[in-house]
Amino acid sequence: MEVVDARTVRGFGLYQANPLVAVFTGSAPGDTGLSPLYFHAVVDTPSRAAGTWSGKKGQPGTMRAEGADIGAFLDFTTGEGQAIGLRVGVSAIDVEQARANLEQGAGELGFDAIRADARAAWNEVLNRVAVAGGDDDQRVQLYTALYHTLLQPVDFTEGGRYWSGADGVGAVYEARRGGAFYSDDWCLWDTFRTTHPLQTLVEPERRDDVVQSYVDAYEQSGWLPKCSWRATGDSRVMIGNHQVCMALDAWRKGFRGFDAETFYEAAKKSADLDENPVPALGCGYFERGTPPSYVKNGFVGLECDVTQAAAMTLEYAYDDWCLSELAGELGHGDDAERYAARAQNYRNHWSAANQSVQAGFGWGAWREPFDPTATWGFTEANAWIYTWFVPHDVPGLMEVMGGAAPFAAKLDTFCDGGHCDASNGPTSTRPTSTRGPASQRAPRAACALLDSSFSSRPDGLPATTTPEP
Repeated sequence: MEVVDARTVRGFGLYQANPLVAVFTGSAPGDTGLSPLYFHAVVDTPSRAAGTWSGKKGQPGTMRAEGADIGAFLDFTTGEGQAIGLRVGVSAIDVEQARANLEQGAGELGFDAIRADARAAWNEVLNRVAVAGGDDDQRVQLYTALYHTLLQPVDFTEGGRYWSGADGVGAVYEARRGGAFYSDDWCLWDTFRTTHPLQTLVEPERRDDVVQSYVDAYEQSGWLPKCSWRATGDSRVMIGNHQVCMALDAWRKGFRGFDAETFYEAAKKSADLDENPVPALGCGYFERGTPPSYVKNGFVGLECDVTQAAAMTLEYAYDDWCLSELAGELGHGDDAERYAARAQNYRNHWSAANQSVQAGFGWGAWREPFDPTATWGFTEANAWIYTWFVPHDVPGLMEVMGGAAPFAAKLDTFCDGGHCDASNGPTSTRPTSTRGPASQRAPRAACALLDSSFSSRPDGLPATTTPEP
C-alpha cells in the first residue's frame, strides 16, 4: 500500500477465493485460488498528515507498507457537518488500470449522482420481468431474488483487456473485439438448472459472451471450468460437466455469437477424459472431466466418491444427453448416437427391488441397508430426490417404475411425504420431522410445477413423447 500524496492512496492485495481450497493448496503467490485486486483511491479534501501501519503499529510519515496486515491513514481537520468524499477505482490488472477505471467510471460525479445511475441501471433490468397479483411483500421477495440472480457472473473486461487465472499462473489477455469476459464464483452444478436459463431470457445481450468466456478459459487452461471463478487455477468444485447444458440452452434459443465448434471440442474432452491429481480424496471434488469408471462402465461407484457417486452417474447421464443434442445440432451424427446411448446410464443405478435409484460399488453390489433418506452417494441430497433426476428421459423413468400410474403415485408420495424442498440445487435434505404436517410441506402447486419441469427441454418446448401421468 502506498500514500501517493495528500489526496491519493493506492495498492493491491492477494486474496484467497476459497478458504477450503487453501487448506490443500496454500495461500502463497501463485497458489490455486489466489485472486489479485488493485485499487486507486482519491479523497476530495487534502489531508494534513498521512502514513501507514503494519500489524497494530502506526507509522506516521511512512508512505509505503508491505505485508499481510497493513493499511494507510489520512488525517483531516474538518468543520462541523463537513463531509469528505472518497472515490475508489478497482482493477484485476494493475493500479494504473484501477486509476483509469475510476476516471472512466465515476469521474467527478458525486455520491448521489452515482447512486441514481446505479438505481436506474438496475431498474432497467429488473423491469424486464413484469408480475401481476400478489401483495407488496411477495413482489419485494420476487424482485430481491431476481436481483440476486443477476449479481453474477461479472464482466471483468477493463479497457479491452482482462485478467484470468485459468492458465494456473494468471495473465492479462486481450479481449475479443467487442466482447467481454465473464467470470466469478459460479459453480455450474448450482446454476445450469436455474440462473443460466433465466439470465438467457432476462439479459440476452450478455449470453454469447458468457458462453464464450468458458471457451476462452478452455483455450487458456485446456479444460472447461466446472466452477468459473476469477482466481488462479481451477476450483474443480462440484460434480458434472454442465457447461454443455448451459451451451445447449443458449444454442437452442438462437444464440450464435460464441465459438460452438471449439466449445464442442472442449465438452467432448470433459466427457471422455479426466484429470484428477488426488483421486483418493474423492473423485467428485478434484476431477476435471469424467471418471474413467463412468466412461468404461457407465457407473460411478462409491469407491470413487463415497459421498456423491450415484449423483455423479445421474448428472453425467444428463450431460451426455445434452452433448448428444449439441452434437446433432452441429452435424456430428456418430457422436450424437454415442452420447445418446450413454445418456441411458441412469438405469445402472435403478434398483427394481427398492423402486429407487441407489448407490452402489463398481463391482456390482448395492450399498445396504437401503435408506432413501440417507445422503451416502448423493450430492447434497438423497435417493428420494435424485430418483427424479432424469429430465431427458421421463418416458424411460416411467418405464423402469412400471408405467405412468406408479410414476404418478411415487411423485405424489415424494411431494406429500415432505421429500420435495426446492431450496437447493436438486432440493435440500432437511429432516422431514422438522417441517410440519405433510399438507403444509409440499403444496400441490409446487408439485405441479415440479411435474411440468420434467417435460421441458433446453429449447423451452415440451417433450411431446412424455405420457400424461
